[in-house]
Amino acid sequence: MPSTFTVEAIYTVIGAVHICINTNLCNLTYLYLNNNSAIIEFPVFLNNLSGCISLPLQWLDASHSQFVGPPSYKIQTLTNLTHLEMSSCNLGPSFPKWIQTLKNLVYLDISNNGISDTIPMEVWDMWPSQLICMNLSSNNISGKAPDLSLNFDNNSVIDLSSNGFYGQISNVSSTVASLNLSRNKFYGGISFLCQIVHGLLEFLDLSHNSLTGQIPDCLWHFKELKVLNLGHNNLSGRLPPPIGSLIQLEVLDLHKNGLFGELPLSIKNCTNLTTLILGANKFSGNVPVWIGEKLSWLYVLILRSNIFFGTIPLQLCQLPNLQILDLSMNHLHGTIPSCLDNLMSMVQEGLLPTQNVHSYSIEWYYSGGGLYDFQDDEYVDHAMIEWQGDEQEFFRNLVLLKSIDLRCPLSLSHFRCMHRHLLSSNVVKKVSHNKAVTEGVHSNILMTEGVATGGEAARENADRGQLHRRRIFLPRSPPPSAASSGHAIWA
Repeated sequence: MPSTFTVEAIYTVIGAVHICINTNLCNLTYLYLNNNSAIIEFPVFLNNLSGCISLPLQWLDASHSQFVGPPSYKIQTLTNLTHLEMSSCNLGPSFPKWIQTLKNLVYLDISNNGISDTIPMEVWDMWPSQLICMNLSSNNISGKAPDLSLNFDNNSVIDLSSNGFYGQISNVSSTVASLNLSRNKFYGGISFLCQIVHGLLEFLDLSHNSLTGQIPDCLWHFKELKVLNLGHNNLSGRLPPPIGSLIQLEVLDLHKNGLFGELPLSIKNCTNLTTLILGANKFSGNVPVWIGEKLSWLYVLILRSNIFFGTIPLQLCQLPNLQILDLSMNHLHGTIPSCLDNLMSMVQEGLLPTQNVHSYSIEWYYSGGGLYDFQDDEYVDHAMIEWQGDEQEFFRNLVLLKSIDLRCPLSLSHFRCMHRHLLSSNVVKKVSHNKAVTEGVHSNILMTEGVATGGEAARENADRGQLHRRRIFLPRSPPPSAASSGHAIWA
């Protein structure tokens, strides 16, 4: 007799999963095994699941579980599977070719599996215009840039970040909502972005590649864009004024390119910006006063290694949330404004809110099965901070940067949590006891969580091991149809 597990049947499995799931589950539709310490023997697991001629299983979430052994031919009986989440399941090093048998998939997440292989071309062609999510991030997959225009449905999510893909990006889905191709070996221009015609794009990260050319004007049509990261490429040209039309933008990271000219005044319209990283370019002119007047949510402002000149504008003192300020390696002169006393975020004790995490939701409607679903995505700010001549990249612990000793004047000596306040390699004067002292070097004391560290300790705090990628948080409860049917298992 077929089993009729209820939704509440199993919550946690410790031990061998096949011992618990060892019966004929011909009505099983949703199976959740994510975040378990159980060792799952793949062949036995599939044999037990496939006791029926055709198992109606549609949704399998086994992320962060320990699978051992290759899948058996019984994987082919899961013909109804549409949603497969197996991130961090140790599926590598070969690409799991059994995925080719799952021709009805619309959601695929096999990120962080130690896959160091190429993907057969037939895999890219097997899901014509039906995928809503493909997450292959944080592997070491190699091969030429795939054609990303044919396989994806509306509001699709494409994440190929932190792999070894190479070549020019020529085609991309016209309805993509989230595109992360960062940390690969892509080259060539980015005019392919003009193929995205519906303006649904909310997240775009092409950083850490070898992309060239100018930023196309069509990019400014994406009115829903919240995260734009084109950093660490070889882009050139001026930053065009239409960038100010991106009024939803929270993160703008263009560091380490060849961009030049003055910053467009229109950026002041991007009043939701919390992170503005423009370092290591050739931007020039005065540090804009409107940064302090209009961008009140900024907590990271990095303008280092450009050609800015003039004095430090007093308006920067109007940024109540500013935690990280880097104006080093420019041509600034004059005095450090004493009004920096007003930066209350630098005197606040304890940990500040984790405002370097940007969340957004992408909604889908499965046209085939009529299933409505959503996905919560998350972007974690990261910044390159120069430390004792060495650049270090900070991710989630960016907000833990507590202090740096700038040999500050007494007027700033009460800054208990003064975050990475860099003015080095300029000709600025620090006013202390009415004496002007020329300073050109910042100190080598970094404080995290209130503890002064330096050298190796500071490098350990940099947490280099964390990859920069979107964290995909998957629903901890099934879609409404699963809860009502009773044919679901969480483990």
